[in-house]
Amino acid sequence: MPAKILIVEDEGLTAMELQRKLKSAGYDVPTFAFSGKEAIKKAEELKPDLVLMDIFLKGKIDGIDAADQIKKDLGIPIIYLTAHGDANTKERAKNTGPSAYLLKPFDIDVLQKNIDKALYDHKRDKENYNDFKNLSEPEKLPSGPKIIKSSQIDDIIPDNTQKEENHLILENHRKQIKNLENEKSELLYRIEQYKDSLAKLEENLKIQMELNSDVIFEPEDGKMLINDPLNKISMDNANEEIKDSLRRYERQYNVLMDENKTLRENKSQLKKQVGKVKKEYLEMEKEFKDQLKTLKSQIANFKKANKSLNNDYVMLEKRAISFKDNYEMKINELIQERNQEAEKRKFLEKQLENI
Repeated sequence: MPAKILIVEDEGLTAMELQRKLKSAGYDVPTFAFSGKEAIKKAEELKPDLVLMDIFLKGKIDGIDAADQIKKDLGIPIIYLTAHGDANTKERAKNTGPSAYLLKPFDIDVLQKNIDKALYDHKRDKENYNDFKNLSEPEKLPSGPKIIKSSQIDDIIPDNTQKEENHLILENHRKQIKNLENEKSELLYRIEQYKDSLAKLEENLKIQMELNSDVIFEPEDGKMLINDPLNKISMDNANEEIKDSLRRYERQYNVLMDENKTLRENKSQLKKQVGKVKKEYLEMEKEFKDQLKTLKSQIANFKKANKSLNNDYVMLEKRAISFKDNYEMKINELIQERNQEAEKRKFLEKQLENI
């Protein structure tokens, strides 16, 4: 059954694109929320396996407050997806115990790895908690002797002799546990001493190498080899216990070197992923700058065309005013001519009447 994921993102297009990518990767993404309040409500309704949370959301409840409430009430793992990486925001988010904190823009493969890791860690923690819970209840143990509290011995065993024997056994067990704890503390302290001793031995060995070319010390795959010359030079006066401890520490050292090698490989892979993301970001930035440059050029051309149009408009307006003035002047001349003709006609009519 695929893992159910709830997306909390106030940008609709971003949420839909992320939902599409996660579905194509095999996850169940039934819906998404746009605010902190809606995220809490849908988390309670859907009970998702994981929540992808944006931080700056609309409303009074932001992503960090919503994540904190979801984590406390439902125990659902949270991965923050945000464009804000300032120290205050990171500190607030860190206090909620998220599984990851990814900055936008992010690579979908990196997100998928963090999702799988968060789901695995959550499942493992849940199983460990259940195992611990089962161990704390004696009646659920599958086999072996029942664990009886010391306060219950009197009620279960009526025989006084058996009571005393069991009390002695319990007391002996307590002493053994205490001794084991003391031995553990002492061993940890001695290991620290052995570390210092080993560092001194390595330093002495280097000095011997400079003084005597017959002494051999060859590292192999980053591992430390303690050869017979070293034992002969450095352990003549050491007791067997120190020798065994040094050999144990040598094995632990080699294991740590193997782990360190694995960490270096993981670091190398992470650098490659970071380089890939950085390259994609630079390409996107370059494309955006080119688009911005084209847009600025288009705006400049538009302003130039607009200026030309304004000049044409002013010229046409002047011509229209001039045409209007000429037209009015012609009309006035025609009116005056018509009035003069009318006066002449009246004058002629009067003369005709007089004749």
